[in-house]
Amino acid sequence: MTIADIQDYIQSVYNENDLGGTEILDEIEDMLEQLSEERDGNWIVVEDCCNRGIYCSNCKKKIFDFTHKPKKKQSRYCSNCGAQMDMN
Repeated sequence: MTIADIQDYIQSVYNENDLGGTEILDEIEDMLEQLSEERDGNWIVVEDCCNRGIYCSNCKKKIFDFTHKPKKKQSRYCSNCGAQMDMN
């Protein structure tokens, strides 16, 4: 199923139920476009004693504890925001 399929389905529901107005439909389409945008990032290793960890450059969240540093090399995506990591 593609984003276009979802948009067509939402439009057909609106038409069948005579819901009128397109504000909500426009909001949904905006959200779908945001979801479809590719997000790229890279792992940031912070070695400070109180903030030690592996962070996502896209969402800035701590994803791995510093003790799991080897796992970051295997993980291609951020588990929080879904950004695809540059593995260089």
